[in-house]
Amino acid sequence: MIPSAEAEELVQRLLLVRGRQGAVQAAQTAPRPDVWTPLPHQRPPADDDWDLWLLLGGRGCGKTDSLAAYVNDHCSGPPCMRGMRPHRIAIVAPTLGDASESCVEGPSGLKAHDSDVKALQHRGGSFVRWPNGSQAVLLGADTPSSPDRLRANGNLCLVWMEEWAAQRHMQGVYNMARLGLRLGRHPRIVASTTPRNRPLLRRVLKDPHTRATYATTDDNPYLGEEYRRRLHTTYDGTRLGRQEILGELLEDVEGALWDYELIEVNRRSLEELPRLVRCVVNVDPSWGTTHDECGIIVTALGADSHCYVLADLSLRATPSEWGRVAGIAYRDGVPGFMAKMDRINAERNFQGEQVRLVMKTVSDELGVPIVFKLITASLGKRLRAEPVQALYQQGRVHHVGVLQGLETQMTTWVPPESSGESEAEVRQERMISRGMADEEANAEDTPAASEWSPDRIDALVFGVTDLLLGESRIGAIEVAEGRVQLGRMADPGSLANLPPRLRRLAQQQLRRG
Repeated sequence: MIPSAEAEELVQRLLLVRGRQGAVQAAQTAPRPDVWTPLPHQRPPADDDWDLWLLLGGRGCGKTDSLAAYVNDHCSGPPCMRGMRPHRIAIVAPTLGDASESCVEGPSGLKAHDSDVKALQHRGGSFVRWPNGSQAVLLGADTPSSPDRLRANGNLCLVWMEEWAAQRHMQGVYNMARLGLRLGRHPRIVASTTPRNRPLLRRVLKDPHTRATYATTDDNPYLGEEYRRRLHTTYDGTRLGRQEILGELLEDVEGALWDYELIEVNRRSLEELPRLVRCVVNVDPSWGTTHDECGIIVTALGADSHCYVLADLSLRATPSEWGRVAGIAYRDGVPGFMAKMDRINAERNFQGEQVRLVMKTVSDELGVPIVFKLITASLGKRLRAEPVQALYQQGRVHHVGVLQGLETQMTTWVPPESSGESEAEVRQERMISRGMADEEANAEDTPAASEWSPDRIDALVFGVTDLLLGESRIGAIEVAEGRVQLGRMADPGSLANLPPRLRRLAQQQLRRG
């Protein structure tokens, strides 16, 4: 039997959903009104006992429109302070450009709700001013100094956090925002975001003074049908679709090597890039028979000896198509980055000669010589990926901007517990050493390995390993024609990762010198 409190909450949620569905259906059959009218999910909380209103929603559900209307009403309403500035607020977005374009100038921004709102640039930064003198400062959350910029702007009566979970310095900016909210009867934060699994987001949702509103992409009847169709065609039935369309806050995947927070804290903007001294295009080939994607990731070595992931060009295509994409990236570089590519890395393991043929064909087609290297990846996927994940933990690998497809794969791929050349031999050795009973007892505690191929991760691992660990670390111990060949960076300690049979062969070869 459901407890009465939970039953009441369930009834209220069902009524809210029905009300939203009815409003959406009515709006779909009626012309869009000339005066902005909020949909059910765009209305602020009905009660007054809240400090944070958090609007969590899928792409295009009207999050920005809703908060722009709320902020405009607030700044045009009863004053929070005396004098020529009745309201002092801050608008914080992932970057300063996002704050200006999305929150002010865009089709859902402040100017769309009040044409008399003025955007100003003067000493001290970027501002928005209302006819009554109310003022908002525009800030980005993409640099280490972002929290201090909010501190320096003094006391506030309202803070608008746009795409909050995408803000790199989310926690620091939030801390400074709360400390600066001192003006008016009840200073508050309003925030909108497509959900991402950030610790702060999970914490504030448990706060009794937070009011959360949830919306899906389909809750906005005025969204273009072509955009809606493409979104559903591409992402329906996927984990990314649950986040980007349904607006669900997804938990970390147990057993995944990466989580969003690890990627987010190391993210860099284009303005923060150091001089790039070496750039490579990394390819994990696909051959059209398994329906896998071809992973194409562009990585660069900075003058600071850190690795920068510049672009994810992965796609599901024929060899000639993905070869051309990789070739054009090599020839022209990545848009937005003034960097010349040094070579293409491609995996040799599966149909290596065909990779060579694809590269030659693309080179002839584009009319440019392509420097490429075939990499033999003899170690299993987990053993190749773990050193790269350690470099993320050390803060030495940075994504430049958001690479949604790659990051989704990184945070959802669960590698097999062991992944040497012979899984059966590794498993047999472990069971003998630990005992059959222990193995069976622990089986249920081990996260199930993903059944799909991590194409983008493979390409990422090639690039990061090449730039930071040395290319031969990928295949430090190679198996060819029945013999074990030690790469130039191999050492006896690395043999521990090999299956027993190959370890014995390698040890024999080392003893022979």
